[in-house]
Amino acid sequence: LKNFGVGIPIKEILKKEGLLAIFNDQDGKVRKEALSLTVLIYQYLKEGPGLRSLPFFSELRDAQKVELEKLFTEVQCEPVPQPLRGFRSEVKSVGLPATGKGQQPSAKGSQGIDLSIDDLIEAKPVLSKLPKSFFDVVGGSGKWTERKEMLEVLANLVNGHKPQNDEYLQVVKLLKKLLNDTNVPLVVLAIKILGYFAVGLRSGFATYTRFYFPTLLEKFKEKKVTVLEPLNATMELLHQHHCVSLADCSDDIVSAATNKVPQVREHTLLWLGRCLARSDRATFQRAFGSLSTTVVKCCDDSNGAVRDAGLRILARASISLGESSIASYLPKMDKKQQDKIRNHVRELEAKNPEDVANHCKTETPRSARCDSINLKRVVSPSQTSEDGAPPLKRAASGDGGMMRSTKAPGLARSNSRAKKDEDFELGGPTDTQVHDCVSRLLPEGVLVNLRSS
Repeated sequence: LKNFGVGIPIKEILKKEGLLAIFNDQDGKVRKEALSLTVLIYQYLKEGPGLRSLPFFSELRDAQKVELEKLFTEVQCEPVPQPLRGFRSEVKSVGLPATGKGQQPSAKGSQGIDLSIDDLIEAKPVLSKLPKSFFDVVGGSGKWTERKEMLEVLANLVNGHKPQNDEYLQVVKLLKKLLNDTNVPLVVLAIKILGYFAVGLRSGFATYTRFYFPTLLEKFKEKKVTVLEPLNATMELLHQHHCVSLADCSDDIVSAATNKVPQVREHTLLWLGRCLARSDRATFQRAFGSLSTTVVKCCDDSNGAVRDAGLRILARASISLGESSIASYLPKMDKKQQDKIRNHVRELEAKNPEDVANHCKTETPRSARCDSINLKRVVSPSQTSEDGAPPLKRAASGDGGMMRSTKAPGLARSNSRAKKDEDFELGGPTDTQVHDCVSRLLPEGVLVNLRSS
């Protein structure tokens, strides 16, 4: 598993008779290795109901469960392990050696491997396990404490489990009603239960998105931390488990981003930025295409936090899609806004250099890569010459012609300030600039194979 990642048959290991046998071995060293193996598998399968829902886990001793939970917590925030080697089919496709630490191209192991273990998890009934008076009591006929107890029954049925495929519309409508309840504990519990359903049903819960999603966005107006924390957590789960499509829910997002309450606008944009950050390029491009106009409007919002959130999304788009994706909006912005976008770009690149490199290597088209190498300064209409062309910086040269500036004080990668506003670069990147950028982004093994080919 350390050498080849999830290309090996993980599902066979996770079957009850496999792991449970080595957890019950008489040799303490074997049981210790079972813990290490389980934790390593967990690092690949953090999402979804996961290992806790598998049959073997329920039959472990309490001490083993406690120790596993402790180890799970320690690796929760760590990245997916990077295999030390690759299969020949993978290595041949990218031109890498078959061995060598750190040369595996994919952080997720073999491409095309299905990491889902849903078929190993036994789906549990939910609706048939609810008390007969559940809907009547929770709907308002009982005291708030009785309603809370009934909700806790539902929460225990879906939290950490895989619910059976069933008709949950009545439950969802009830949870939506509770989102606006006057009792905060009921609101918090309803929000959490929506997150539990998202984890258990995944994309199967997307059917009900339109019923509760706009109400969830409106709940960002809450100032209580006890509500905002579970709300943000549930919103993350809804996107991570494909219950919410940014493109399909663009109307709801636009409505929330233009809400009269500044806090709703701010938290909506912050959530949108996090969703875009973990989206692939195609998804990012589709969502940004339908939401970019609203994001740009938010950059001129009267609230500073809203403006900053909008500018940060534009910076993320500049990195992921290339500067050309936001070039049409920049001339309408003042210098302060453009400077903030530059700063956000630098912060994002410094914080996630591998993410930026992956976009440039595998997803960004050639034209966008040139943008990231040779980002040009935006020239306002007032800086153009009489014939409509931007002013050129003249310099003495041997043949008396125009000398092109070698500086690129652009949006994403500039390390120095332009001496004059009219300074800018004409044309594409030089060979040296291209070579330097590629050397920074691609491993040496890839460069060797490129040169040999």
